[in-house]
Amino acid sequence: MIPKEQKEPVMAVPGDLADP
Repeated sequence: MIPKEQKEPVMAVPGDLADP
């Protein structure tokens, strides 16, 4: 998965982006 620092693919990281 992509790190939260690169919040580009939001749909690619629903767990990371949806957490905060």
